[in-house]
Amino acid sequence: SNRLRGGERGAMDILTGGRRGQSIRACTRYALGMEASKSKKPRTALVFGASGQIGAALLHRLVHEGWRVHAVSRQARDPSAGVQWLQGDLAQPPQLPAAVDVVFSCGPLDAFSQWYAHAVLQCARVIVFSSTSVMVKQDSQDPFERDLAARLALGERQVLERAARQKTMVTILRPTLVWGAGLDRSLSRIASLAHRYGLFVL
Repeated sequence: SNRLRGGERGAMDILTGGRRGQSIRACTRYALGMEASKSKKPRTALVFGASGQIGAALLHRLVHEGWRVHAVSRQARDPSAGVQWLQGDLAQPPQLPAAVDVVFSCGPLDAFSQWYAHAVLQCARVIVFSSTSVMVKQDSQDPFERDLAARLALGERQVLERAARQKTMVTILRPTLVWGAGLDRSLSRIASLAHRYGLFVL
């Protein structure tokens, strides 16, 4: 299955992707599905990795659903409706709001986990993107892949431990191969070649 499947339920959730990968639409649907609410009161979100392929799609959906969004980017951004852009990164974050309803991490998990370990911002829920690499590459023959799996596992553990101490709900999403925005270097490249030549040789 290429659907994200629940692993641990309750205040801490881990959802893992299947072998085929997940579209941008599926990733953002599951991220926002964690926060389904009937409340008409506008909610606030802080988004890290907001200019990446998942983050950009997530911003669009958050604004469409009436959220007030604080989005962090390394580059200066023009103002946009519903989004307050904050220039900075996790190593040198800008001045952040004192409290939001949800923090979304759509960028590197290890950098986010290090920031979150000492964050003073108040939030009810944290939703982070990890990867199935944390499981499938832990025994790889490639030392780079084993290191990646170890860093992802450490990042997940740090986020879960911090959330438990803060009594914050946390969801970890582990997609496989993310595609659909044209920014990946795998499926989008294959689709482009196939469209150009009318075939793709495996």
